[in-house]
Amino acid sequence: MKFEVLKKRKFWLRFITCVILLPLLLLSATVVYINTKHNSIIKDHIADLNKTHKGFITIGETHLSLFNNFPNISFKVDDLKINETKKDNSPVILDVKDIY
Repeated sequence: MKFEVLKKRKFWLRFITCVILLPLLLLSATVVYINTKHNSIIKDHIADLNKTHKGFITIGETHLSLFNNFPNISFKVDDLKINETKKDNSPVILDVKDIY
């Protein structure tokens, strides 16, 4: 018979592991990593943005919402301030308490 391989139990266990469990494991590991490191990820991106932007951007605390808007991941940022220049006494252009 041509399809004797499909009747073996070992084949089906490997198939289920590779097709279903492996992507599920990778997805859950990614979600756990983003959930634990979300604050440092946002701060690193703001630091990179401050290098190229004329002004200075500061943020407060960040909150991650994975499942409220399910297909999308939402970040809530508290106390966003954008200054006109990078100097200490520069005027504030934007001051927002909560932003998503």
